[in-house]
Amino acid sequence: MIMMDLIMTKALVRLSSYCKKIGAHIYAEKLDGMLGFEAGETKEEVENIIKKQDFLLQQRMDELDKKNGFCRFYYLVQECKQTVLAEAVMEFTVAQIYYPEIKSIITEIFHPGTQFTLEDILRIIDSPFSIEENYFFLNEVYESVAILLLPENENELFFRRTLAMDQRLLAYLCGDNQIQEPIKGICSHYFAGTEDIKIFVQEEYVVQIQEVLQNSAQIIQIAGENHSGRKHLLKAACERVQQHLLFVDFQRLCETAEVKTKGSAVEQIEYMLKHIKREMIFYGMGVCFFGVSEKVEESPELQKCILLCMEEVASMPYPVCIITERNVHLVDKTDIYIENIVLPSLSRIERKIVWEGYCDVYGIEDLDSRMAAGKYRLACGEIAKAAARLAKKCKKSGSIGIEKYLARVCEEVLPSPVGGSIKQIEVHYTIDDLKIPDMQKQNLYAICAQVQHRQLVYDDWQMEKKFSYGRNVSALFVGAPGTGKTMAVHVLSSMLNLPLYKIDLSQVVDKYIGETEKKLEEIFNLAEKSNTILFFDEADSIFGKRSEVNDSKDRYANTEVSYILQRIEQYDGIVILASNYKKNIDEAFMRRMRYLVEFPIPDVETRKEIWRSSFTEQVPKEELDFDFLAENFELSGGIIKNIVLNAIFSAAQQGKEVEMIHILESLKNEKAKIGKPMIKKDFAKYEYLFD
Repeated sequence: MIMMDLIMTKALVRLSSYCKKIGAHIYAEKLDGMLGFEAGETKEEVENIIKKQDFLLQQRMDELDKKNGFCRFYYLVQECKQTVLAEAVMEFTVAQIYYPEIKSIITEIFHPGTQFTLEDILRIIDSPFSIEENYFFLNEVYESVAILLLPENENELFFRRTLAMDQRLLAYLCGDNQIQEPIKGICSHYFAGTEDIKIFVQEEYVVQIQEVLQNSAQIIQIAGENHSGRKHLLKAACERVQQHLLFVDFQRLCETAEVKTKGSAVEQIEYMLKHIKREMIFYGMGVCFFGVSEKVEESPELQKCILLCMEEVASMPYPVCIITERNVHLVDKTDIYIENIVLPSLSRIERKIVWEGYCDVYGIEDLDSRMAAGKYRLACGEIAKAAARLAKKCKKSGSIGIEKYLARVCEEVLPSPVGGSIKQIEVHYTIDDLKIPDMQKQNLYAICAQVQHRQLVYDDWQMEKKFSYGRNVSALFVGAPGTGKTMAVHVLSSMLNLPLYKIDLSQVVDKYIGETEKKLEEIFNLAEKSNTILFFDEADSIFGKRSEVNDSKDRYANTEVSYILQRIEQYDGIVILASNYKKNIDEAFMRRMRYLVEFPIPDVETRKEIWRSSFTEQVPKEELDFDFLAENFELSGGIIKNIVLNAIFSAAQQGKEVEMIHILESLKNEKAKIGKPMIKKDFAKYEYLFD
């Protein structure tokens, strides 16, 4: 406050002297009362007082320098052009904030308004610059202070626009760094030296960004997938060159502009950009617009907004950065030079290094980083978030079960692919619940191995050089209904600790050309981000045999099948197709599936095991003849479970234990459902139960 008092004194002295000069002695006396001394009347007397104030100010600034202090008022004055006149403008705008009495002086002496104009200040300080002779020079001075004062009445001639200090500028001068409206919640400061930035991979991109920050290329576009560490790498580069940044959420900027009632969205963005540019000046900050999505490519309005942002800040003497999604192209949309840097997705080796780095940061022990990198296709920012959550879970429960915790936190940090045509399936079954031959079980273990040992095979043993394409894990499960295909998919999800998502093909297949591919593309894109198991049940409806080309519809249908084949091969995850009939599946699909697993009708011994395991210990039952049931009725596991469940409910309704009659009645009803009615003699030694 001492500094501000000294600054305002100079303005009050000049204003008091001017009042005496024009005979407004009442106001002069008021001003002298505020000063605590009588201001001079002649120019020489005023200059002597001003020199004394400047001497006191210099002493104060020297004291601040010794304490590593910083005078924000004079920093801003130095940022303006023609510092003597700019300093006077700033002094008067500060004084009229602190002394409300000045408002009546302005209204009485100068004009009906309550704030100074540049024309007023020129008269008060007895400036040698006349407006007529120095129009362009004075306009340049005005523009340099206007970027700080943000005058609103822009329809007036520049020298008659009112000059006032708003709340944010005053707060800044008093040492407050809080961002205020209208850009509160849209912008945030990043001060170099305030964060410990860890870089585990992609050091070469930090160096590249650093070089661009240091040379003449002023606008940098950093493109990449979400959470790929674009802001993180930018901050690391800024740390090395000690460059502060103002981060601006482009999406929120546009959303805020659209909800304003006054003016168009573009006008509102222009208004907010003025406040953004002023924040840049306050701290000598560069600016970074982030959250620029691929929607920019489809929306002329968003294109207009991002170009406006670039053009407005490009004139500032600070670096400008734009963080975008990978497929946003800005270079072809403007003549402004843009340095384009594209971040690739992390490789498995890089993901392993990042996992190790953040495990060290958060003190996580016993995590298999090789397994984590191979199973979960997380970006750098997602790994950081997952590691932080994993550390808290391990702190509460210890590292026992860390793999299960890992699966949970990875699922939590990844975007959910749930939509109209895809939904997550809860998994309850384990390998022990699945009653299938050993050969089929070995196939399931082999599928799991493709996921669990990717890092070892493709990276350590460098097999990626030999198989640069088609490294996806795909399997076709075929077999009659109820033979365990769906349960096997559940088991895979459980064994791998990966989420399972089922595709609703009724909402995918579309009669309109191109729509099926579009819907499938959305599904695959969502699933790739979430590293899920994709399950297509009754897959022959979409993956069926291609037909002979007799017309354009047949040609399109075959093109659709070819697209799906290609997209499955590109998918970096697990795709499971299930069909009741192997013969219905297109041969091209059969060839490109990594695994073909056939689920046979269970044999007698397996059926016995399914019958027995379908009951819990808590179900009250008589001694049931499982040997008879298994040997006389060739049923799939799914049908057996239906029969058992219906029999249990029937016994519960009658208040009895489960007996053979309940089982056989349920079996009879199940056969009738599929058009195979049974008579008494079909039940052999138990036909008496139906008398």
